[in-house]
Amino acid sequence: MYSTAFWFLLLLIGVVAESTTGKDSCPADLLDKVDTYYIQVWNGSCFYFGLTERKNYRSANLYLIVVVVVVVALAVVAVVHVVAVAVAVAVVVVVVVVVVVVVVVVVVVVVGRVVVVVVVVVVLVMLVEAIVMI
Repeated sequence: MYSTAFWFLLLLIGVVAESTTGKDSCPADLLDKVDTYYIQVWNGSCFYFGLTERKNYRSANLYLIVVVVVVVALAVVAVVHVVAVAVAVAVVVVVVVVVVVVVVVVVVVVVGRVVVVVVVVVVLVMLVEAIVMI
């Protein structure tokens, strides 16, 4: 997802930075139509954009709006995903910590101190495995 959002952002930067035909920096084989709209991005490549012509700014603006909407939507999805994963990890950690405390208290009261060390180590390993699986 990050990769897709990155490329849309790069494309958006290209649209904003290169609002003319870009004929000075685009390859010659893409310049068969003088009025064709091109997009240049940071890596020096020139991506062909055939939906509009230089004189038709309305289409270019519509395309720019679509790119902005897609980038914002991808950013929102990414943030929601990160928050959801963080909440899930927090819930798992809290549950496992509560289980560890209960088990330790029960073992201390019922069995004695020798077994406590083994139980704590086992439960901590389970905690690490639970976090890694998420």
